Amino acid sequence: VALRMRLDGGTHNVRCEKQIELAAGSPAISIRYRIENLEPAPLHFLFKQHLAIAATPAHRLELPGGQVTPVDRDFGTRLGSDVPFPWPRGQNHSGETVDLSVLTSPEDRQREFVYVEELPEGWCGVRNHLTGRSLRLEFSRETFPYTWLFMTYGGWRSLYTAVLEPCTNMPKDLDEAFRLGRCARLEPNAFFETSVRVVLA
Repeated sequence: VALRMRLDGGTHNVRCEKQIELAAGSPAISIRYRIENLEPAPLHFLFKQHLAIAATPAHRLELPGGQVTPVDRDFGTRLGSDVPFPWPRGQNHSGETVDLSVLTSPEDRQREFVYVEELPEGWCGVRNHLTGRSLRLEFSRETFPYTWLFMTYGGWRSLYTAVLEPCTNMPKDLDEAFRLGRCARLEPNAFFETSVRVVLA
C-alpha cells in the first residue's frame, strides 16, 4: 500500500487505519482503510495498492477491459507507441501485436509499466492457465478509477513479477496529477474510507 501527500510548505497531520479480515476456511482476505484529514486545509494525495505477484510464464494477467496508456516508453520494452489502446493488445516497435495479458520468458528480459482506465468492473488479477488457479483483487472503481500494472519479466533488476496497483491518481507524478485534476482530495476533518478484497480460486 502506498500513500503520498502533496505538501505545501510542511507536513500534514493525518490519522491512518488499516484493518485486515480473514475468516477461517475462506479463500478471501478483506482489507479496510481509513484516512482522516486533521488539517484545516484540503489534502491532495495519491493512494494505491501494490500487490506483487510471484508470477511465472504460465500465468496470464486478467482485467475486465479498459484503456491502456504506457507510463514511460524509455522504461518499457514491449510497447512501441504512447497511443492508448484497449486492453490487452497494443503494438511493439515493429508494429506487431503485443498481448500484455501474456507473460514473457525471463530470458527475453522484458518490462513494461502502464496505466489502465475506464475499467468496466472493479477488479484485476492473474490466472495460471495450466492449473486454472487464480488470484483476483477486487476494489471500488469510484475510489480507484485507475489501475497501474508494473510488469518486469527479468528486464528490471532481474526480477520476475507483475504488480497490481489500483490507484486514485493518474499519472504517477503527484504534482502533475494535481495540475490535471486527476488527484485524490480530502477535505478538512473529512474521512477517506475504502476496502479491497483478494480472492483465491
